Amino acid sequence: MALRVWLVVALFASAPAVGHAAATYDAPQRTITVTGFSNEFPGTLGDVLEADEQGRWGVVSYRADTQTFMVNARLCIGAADGPSTWFRIGTPERPREVLVVQGDLRVAQPSTNASNTVWIGAEKDAAITPTVSFDCQTNRQYGLLLGPGSSVHIFNATITAATQDRNHMARCLIETGDLVIAHSRLSWIADPGLLYGSSSLHSPLRGVTLEHGQTGLYNLPQWAEDCLFRDLDIAVCDGGCLDATLVRCRFEGNKRNWDLVITQFGITAVDCYFGQEKDPGPHILRWRNPNTGRWQYPSFVALRHIVLKVQDEAAKPIPGALVEVTEASGDVSAVHHGLAKTDAEGRTPAADAYGALLLADYAYRATDDPPGDSAECRIASYDYRYSVQVTAEGYQPAVLREVDPDESWTEKVVTLRRQ
Repeated sequence: MALRVWLVVALFASAPAVGHAAATYDAPQRTITVTGFSNEFPGTLGDVLEADEQGRWGVVSYRADTQTFMVNARLCIGAADGPSTWFRIGTPERPREVLVVQGDLRVAQPSTNASNTVWIGAEKDAAITPTVSFDCQTNRQYGLLLGPGSSVHIFNATITAATQDRNHMARCLIETGDLVIAHSRLSWIADPGLLYGSSSLHSPLRGVTLEHGQTGLYNLPQWAEDCLFRDLDIAVCDGGCLDATLVRCRFEGNKRNWDLVITQFGITAVDCYFGQEKDPGPHILRWRNPNTGRWQYPSFVALRHIVLKVQDEAAKPIPGALVEVTEASGDVSAVHHGLAKTDAEGRTPAADAYGALLLADYAYRATDDPPGDSAECRIASYDYRYSVQVTAEGYQPAVLREVDPDESWTEKVVTLRRQ
């Protein structure tokens, strides 16, 4: 069959002439390629629809009542040998825009000195809530593919599979370091994971729901705040170098909330909620690094903030009291921030305030017991308790013992007597 490529130069009414902006369709490869749209006038699904109509491709359609574009082809943004390309899904004109694609959505690796950038949603407009849905007939048939050097920013959006069950899940392959996701939902994405290949250390996930899939965060340095991990096989998964910090995240209905098997680092969870696992843990193995011959012992630690209220015998607040926290057995590593002064209401810093008390609640660590070469090992567990010493001018010192930080931001009360 002869190769049919239609070229439509983008001189649409929505923008002035862009020169090299174009959309092409390769029929044998079922691939639409969009190139050359500028940062000031990014390409849109409306431009792809217009190119389809002008070129008579017959692979793009639109339903105005649901703001839904249906693309029966792969959609590639940018080209490895093309000019810089910017593209947007979700616009002020179509804030609830839906893309249903029977193919991959691919952001190509840019050529030298060029960039390929896609915005799904808008950082500063929460009313724009687009959806990208992959119409898979089999597992991992289509999905989101982000090439090296590309840029993808996802805000208030949904990335999912059109048929939402375990037999029609989409795929996701991330090879770029410039991925920003906030206040969005990624669901029904199969192995190797919802965010496979992505490190969120430099662009933390904020307010993201990762659900209905195999893994959520996978390997690499990770940072997630106010995220929900739900109905996943392994919500946070180690593949060799996981080093994750989780802040105010929730874990619900997962087979495993986390899994540590190789890394020399692990997981630090701050003020997180962990629901019951279907396969109860902790799930930790040790691993001997074949390059160094040294064992690696992953660890998990849950930290929680607490608040101390200091009052006198008449229950009046004592401002300026000094609060010092120590771990009962002398483990200084358990106290992450254990020194604070009370405010005008007699309280140590609360949520969103600088200098709040932060303590380890519990921890698990792989050990070198038993000796031998097996990855299976005894898992050391720690359930911490604390002593809190309070001093204030004109009052007798007081000590509060056996403090258990089992819930975040719980308030403990200490009463001081006058000297």
